Amino acid sequence: MINIALVCEGKTDQVIISHIIEQLSNDDSIDINPLQPRRDDTDQYTSTAGGWELVFEFCENEIEDALQYNDYVLIQIDADQSDHPNFCVDLTCGGNDRPCDDVVNDIIFLIKEKIGTDILNNNDDRILFAVSFHSIESWIYLIILDKYKPKNSFQHLKREINRKYNINITKNIPSYTKLCNFIKKRNILSSLGTDISYDLIINRLNIILNNDL
Repeated sequence: MINIALVCEGKTDQVIISHIIEQLSNDDSIDINPLQPRRDDTDQYTSTAGGWELVFEFCENEIEDALQYNDYVLIQIDADQSDHPNFCVDLTCGGNDRPCDDVVNDIIFLIKEKIGTDILNNNDDRILFAVSFHSIESWIYLIILDKYKPKNSFQHLKREINRKYNINITKNIPSYTKLCNFIKKRNILSSLGTDISYDLIINRLNIILNNDL
């Protein structure tokens, strides 16, 4: 059995990442352990707090414990707020959008700094980075609708799902569970090759889930 701990910005991000892992593995021997936002033994969330700040705090203070009890720790974070003064990764340069791979690599480097060299040296291959550019909704849009919309992805997704399926999507677990039902009908691997941020984590998960089982 493979244990994968999830450190995510929010509850809906956990829903999507968990589903992607399960769909890629197609195996019951995967144990997904949501650590941020945290749930209790009845699968209820013990806190509604989320956001990139708490992801950073977890990486600084709790990731060593997470690695002790899990085979892998997956860290999910969106890039859309990365130019916040406390985040400090520029989305633009000279008035132009920076390339996706530059932004994603800078965010991964920042997370690694927060984790620390000692932990990384011993566990580098066990820490997975799911940095969505600009948000995880761009990945959902890509999988379900086969189009790349990195900016304002949630609004694009909401509009298209409503237009095509007459379903109103909001940022809550029931809505994102419905989105997972649409993802089930798609081949996750067939969406590779368009979004570098998506490719990085999907390729890594595919290797782990197919080689470690």
